[in-house]
Amino acid sequence: MEKTKQQSEASQTPRESFAIMASSELPIIDIDNNGCSDEYIRSLEEKTAHALERLGGIGAAASAFHFCPSCGSPKLYSVRSRMWKCPTCGFEYFHNVATAAGIIIEAKNKIIMIRRHKDPMRGRFALPGGFTEPGERAEDAALRECYEEIGWWPTNINFLATFPNVYQYQGIPYATCDVYFYSRGNIVEIDDFHLDPEESDSVQFVAADAIPWANIAFESTIRALRYFILHESIGTP
Repeated sequence: MEKTKQQSEASQTPRESFAIMASSELPIIDIDNNGCSDEYIRSLEEKTAHALERLGGIGAAASAFHFCPSCGSPKLYSVRSRMWKCPTCGFEYFHNVATAAGIIIEAKNKIIMIRRHKDPMRGRFALPGGFTEPGERAEDAALRECYEEIGWWPTNINFLATFPNVYQYQGIPYATCDVYFYSRGNIVEIDDFHLDPEESDSVQFVAADAIPWANIAFESTIRALRYFILHESIGTP
């Protein structure tokens, strides 16, 4: 017997549901012709220099690696904390920017936030999110991480913005590009959440005027929340 549409949807795994919900076209960002101006390029160079400074220059990440993983030579050296070269065998490794995804979920005119269970920034407030997996789109990652962390996912998402970030873990700074999405008009109660104790200590609805700005885990999250509040009229940052 052929399944009805409702039966098919009910039998879908969370992963299949993520793919279907995230497959709708996201807004396209228009970049005007000034995007390639000399002034714009200089601003990018300044931002890059600032990011490298925050990463601790050559010393921070480079000091963690001493030997070539290919030939074992102790002559491995770092170039701007994002590339390692071995003059002995020619091995090269690029410590490239990683992609992470987060999602701002609005419900009851408040924002759903979690308290992180693990380092880095254990105990601080954050949004559901995490690193993308190989072959995964950012929007799929945002939904997957949301389900993994709070046992629930929104019925719709929209692209918000991207922000650079530095993720410090076990002494190694990882430069990331954090992709943020948002979801509005959700009907959900606290009892609908099912936390993974390895991921989140708690989940709560937070009003815009009660966001604990000084206790938020990551700088990109602060920027995303302020951007969302400013453009989506939830409240005043």
